[in-house]
Amino acid sequence: MACSINSVGKEHTIRTYLFLIVIFIGFSAISQEVSLKGKVVDTSGALLGSATVYLEKIADSSLIGYTISKANGEFELSEKTTERKANLYISFAGFQTYQNVIELKEEVDLGNIILDIQENSLDEIFLTGKALLSE
Repeated sequence: MACSINSVGKEHTIRTYLFLIVIFIGFSAISQEVSLKGKVVDTSGALLGSATVYLEKIADSSLIGYTISKANGEFELSEKTTERKANLYISFAGFQTYQNVIELKEEVDLGNIILDIQENSLDEIFLTGKALLSE
């Protein structure tokens, strides 16, 4: 029984494709869809719309995903990742950046995230002015 080179090549190609499909399915099964939701507020309870919310890998700080909070302070971030824990950061101009390590699950409700005002202290401020003389 003779085998042609052409049929051996096709069989090798089919095996290669099957191997790649199995690897792809394996990696897809390892990753999980995670969904985070919460609301960004300040210490007085005022809603902070347009706050930046982002997740980073703990190992190398690479970005997993990000979103911007809505006008009512609410956000939802859904991403697919193989990570089980990640760094969560929430930032808003004039406020201290919130940072926390969170466990990633299918659904995580973070509730209200309170941002503290960024204190910029100056020792003294001197103001000088000159009036324009009109003729």
